[in-house]
This record gives sequence, structure tokens and C-alpha cells, in this order.
Amino acid sequence: MAENFVIYSTLHEAFMTDASFWFGDTTVSRVGAERPSPEAVVVFHGFPGEPPRGEEHKYAALPKRWIDLREAIFARLGMDGYSPRYEGLGGSRAPFSFTRSVTRSLDLARELAGRHRKVHVIGHSWGGLVAYNVHRELPQAGKLVLLSALVDLVSDAWIREFLPPYIRNYPQILGEDPAALERAAADMGEVLRRFNPATRAARGRPDARKTLVLHGTRDTYVDIGAARRLKERLDAHYIELDTDHSYTDSRATVVDAAVAFLADNA
Repeated sequence: MAENFVIYSTLHEAFMTDASFWFGDTTVSRVGAERPSPEAVVVFHGFPGEPPRGEEHKYAALPKRWIDLREAIFARLGMDGYSPRYEGLGGSRAPFSFTRSVTRSLDLARELAGRHRKVHVIGHSWGGLVAYNVHRELPQAGKLVLLSALVDLVSDAWIREFLPPYIRNYPQILGEDPAALERAAADMGEVLRRFNPATRAARGRPDARKTLVLHGTRDTYVDIGAARRLKERLDAHYIELDTDHSYTDSRATVVDAAVAFLADNA
């Protein structure tokens, strides 16, 4: 076991159904059997993985960290399902960073690749950006599913227009001081230069059979046009649904589509 892969209590308990463990300064939720499955899936949630202050009631019915999807994949396909909480969110022990949400997710995926023969990757919203990069860098990567994924940060100017609502809604994460925007913009700008999916996709086309892009036509958070352009660049499987960014009225359809894609060996 790697030195930074520290379990809550014992290894046996970490491999029971719906257990959590520490990875560095954050927690990872796991759904699976007692022993690791040959193939697994890791699901990356969107930013920030918790509702805006004062709007908790709107999101209360949504399963946390896509546990409904992970449970369906385990029940139907027998694959262990993991979902990390990014540093700076929930009970983690480090401040949030857009850049580290990518780099630490890469570290986790490499650890999981050491215990599973193949690791499939799913990401929603900001987690889609994370998932794209994890899938690209992971030698044992299986399939990639992008759900209303943020796949193009466009430019530094675009980032400065994108961030202010998040800084207002999530001061507990991004800060309330006058320098919060500068700090967050510099951090996300680093992701733009190192990990922007639209830029990286232009440098090579992965196996189209391995990628599913799914987007809601009523998504007001992430531009559906970027998803359509990425689909063309990757020649990926593509689904559009009449739904919103969080799939509040089509969760079962999204789960079924992702499970069916993972189950198809073609």
C-alpha cells in the first residue's frame, strides 16, 4: 500500500460496502464488495460538491457524490465505485485549489490503478474537466463518461467573468477578502494552461469507443456548445437530454445511460 493511502481504520473495513477512507488530506467514498473488483470506476463530482449557502434545500434530494450512479454500477456490473471529495471541501484538511483538484485526483487514480486491472472515469461539471485529464494520463484507463462537463476554460478573460458568482456563492471556500478573485483566477488560469480539455483534445484523438459525452439542453451553468465541439473533436458517443445541469428531473436516465455505456464491450 502506498504511504499516503491512509485508511480510516483498517484495510478490511475500507473494502466493505459504502466505506470511506483518507487519501492525503481528503476523503474518498467507496461502494463495493469486501475484495477489490477487477475493474472499477471513479466518479468526480462538480465544483464545489456542496450547495450554495442558503440554497441547501434545492439540492437536498440529490444523492451526494453520485452515490446513486456508483451503487448502480456496482449492482449491475460488479465494479467498485470511488468518489473523492476535493481538498478544501467537507471535512478535508487542506484549502481548496482548482489546480490541486486535478493533480490530487490524478494521484488517487494512479493509486487505484494499482489495485484494479482497469479504471473507468466519470465526471460531472468541474469533475468532467478532472475526469478528462485523469483518463488521458492513466495507463489502465477504461472508458470516459463526461456529464455536463466543463470542457473549455477559453481564456483568462473568460475565467474572470466566470468566477465572480462562485466567489459570491461560496465565500466559505474561495474566500471573502478583496483578493479572492485574483487568487481564484490565477489558480484556474493554471488549469487553463495545463489541463484545459478543449486544448488537450486538439493534440490527439482517443479511441471514440471509449468516450461518452452527455449534456442537458437546459444547462445554464456549462455551455452546451463546448460539449458539442468536444464531441466533434473526439468523435465520441454523444447524448443530449432535455434536462438541467444537475439532472434533477432525469437522474435515472443518466444513470442508465452511463451504466449501459460501461457495459458495452464494443
